[in-house]
Amino acid sequence: MCIRDRSWAAWDEGYDPADRLDQAILATRRAVFPLRGLLP
Repeated sequence: MCIRDRSWAAWDEGYDPADRLDQAILATRRAVFPLRGLLP
């Protein structure tokens, strides 16, 4: 399990394509953000 820094960081700075949590977040962003008029 990965322990992460709890401070805020831009998505592009901390995204790890091999991390399962990041994969889930990205899938959620791609599914929901366009429906709300936001950038994925």
